[in-house]
Amino acid sequence: MADIKESPRVIIVGGSIAGLALANMLEQTCVDYIVLEKYQIAPQLGASIALLPNGLRILDQIGCLEALQKEVGSSDVFCQMQTRGPDGKLFMEGSQFGQAVEKRLGYLPIALERRMLIQVLYDNLKLKEKVLTNKGVVQIKQIPGRVEVITKEGEVFEGDILVGADGFHSTVRKVMWHQGKQDHPASFAIESQSASIEYSCIFGMSEMKEGFPRNTSVNGQGYGYAHLVMDGPDDTVFWFLFAQDTEKRRGLWESIPRYTDAEKDALAAKHADDKVTDTLTFGDLYRTQKMSTLQAVPEAVFEQWHNGRVITIGDAAHKFNPIGGQGGSNAIEDAAVLTTHLVNAVKACDDRRLTSEDIDAVFKKTQAERMARVQHFKNYSHTIQAINGRATALWTFIGSRIIPALGMDLAADMLCEGLRPAARVGPLRIKTPKTADPWTDELPSKPWTSLVPLNILSILISVGLTIVAFEKIAGSAAPSQDMFDPTLQFLGSPLKLIYTGVAAIDEVLRVIVIAFSDAVSWQDEGHSLQFLYLLIYLVPILVVWYVESSRKHSSWTLIAGPSVYALLMNLAGIGVIGPVYLIANALRDNTAICLSADKRAVPLAKAKWILPSILIGYGLPTLLIFSTSLGP
Repeated sequence: MADIKESPRVIIVGGSIAGLALANMLEQTCVDYIVLEKYQIAPQLGASIALLPNGLRILDQIGCLEALQKEVGSSDVFCQMQTRGPDGKLFMEGSQFGQAVEKRLGYLPIALERRMLIQVLYDNLKLKEKVLTNKGVVQIKQIPGRVEVITKEGEVFEGDILVGADGFHSTVRKVMWHQGKQDHPASFAIESQSASIEYSCIFGMSEMKEGFPRNTSVNGQGYGYAHLVMDGPDDTVFWFLFAQDTEKRRGLWESIPRYTDAEKDALAAKHADDKVTDTLTFGDLYRTQKMSTLQAVPEAVFEQWHNGRVITIGDAAHKFNPIGGQGGSNAIEDAAVLTTHLVNAVKACDDRRLTSEDIDAVFKKTQAERMARVQHFKNYSHTIQAINGRATALWTFIGSRIIPALGMDLAADMLCEGLRPAARVGPLRIKTPKTADPWTDELPSKPWTSLVPLNILSILISVGLTIVAFEKIAGSAAPSQDMFDPTLQFLGSPLKLIYTGVAAIDEVLRVIVIAFSDAVSWQDEGHSLQFLYLLIYLVPILVVWYVESSRKHSSWTLIAGPSVYALLMNLAGIGVIGPVYLIANALRDNTAICLSADKRAVPLAKAKWILPSILIGYGLPTLLIFSTSLGP
């Protein structure tokens, strides 16, 4: 990318995932930057991270994917997805889950040590001298036209923009909020109480050559606790124990509990006998650990990400429960969106430097684009925790009965639906592999954010047509009293009066028989030919109904049973049932799952037999009832 003549200088506080991802993006878009990291790069903290396609696509865009794949090797952590109960018994399983996600969105989900990702991001930088370690920030000054950062050693760094990528316990956010309260008291008044803490988590890793199945991820459900165990590269097993706290807390910084090793050991001992699999307990994992940490699990999406020339991204702006596996990928998305809006603003300014108003506009666009998405993933992760932790009787029923009945396909659908609108670095080339699902930014036009108005309009139109058709049909085709004359005959034989023995049903069937007998008798050839044409005309309609019902994404929808519509059509007529079907079809087609080519597919075994089945089951009997009444 060509150099930007008047590049702003961006000071990035924090050399972890969000900070180094942003540094790579700024470097590749020719924006000046410097990274100030409080500690060393990529320390060993015993933490692992899952990366899903939304994060991997951006990492591929900035040239880090190949190095990550080398770190992971042949490990396929989501090849086998298992869900187990408190007794360790398997009650839900899906194979090739990761491959299904890769087929739809182009990237195989991976899990690795967090330090490995940080190291890859660092190694990918060409100007490593711009990353300064042991630079803890203690003071921030916003001066007209620039921002100053002062470290604990007294060093001063100047820039145009300051990005706080220093994690959930962000110093940048704390100082920025303090300054914001002075400038905008109403906007920053409640921010210090906006994090919720309901769970604590022991996370760690163990080396296990045996005892845990390869290429497998296990979600263990328990009452007030949950396990997540993943097979990683090089015989490493990543594991998490989420334990519900005795009370809910709210707050930040000093309000976040800090735990000792003794408290960690006590919690581990309490859950030592928890069954992770049929033969493996949590105690087995804890005893073979290489490293582990006990931390609180705060959850928050802050309302104020920026003030003046300072903005926060990643965990400094939002924090999810790690059980959802989206913290790292969303930090990378934050960096991508900020880079895109910043580069666009610099280009729009031509040769002049960015003003405070320009920077504020960039920050507002960044937060506006990201806000709904991070809120979605916060809620998504919280829901997964509630299900796996069996927080209430309802969540227990959903997790142990409803979700297993729907299967792993639903989990893949929900995951891909949330990933598809992911951000990318706008100024950089995108080289997404061929996928079954289009990413939202690959569509010809942006999808509607809300389909409710369109659904309501479609339903109102279809209901109106149904009412009109029903009134017309009822008015013109209502049987006269003569149709119930017991002396009525068909080709010289009396009509059958009783079919089921249930009066209401027999009455309906009798009306249908009388209506058809008049048409197939050939007493009025013009009427019979017209009726035959109308029945044959229904063949393509039935084909469409059965094709649509056979698509994978039609399962558990209102159009899954086309035979019901065919039966009702005989009772109320196509003029009534047709619009009803269109309502059901419109509701199905307005779901994001319909964007997936994989979900739109009709299984070949079904596709081959739809037309022959309709011709044999409907077309042939129709011709026979007309031909038998012609006589020899």
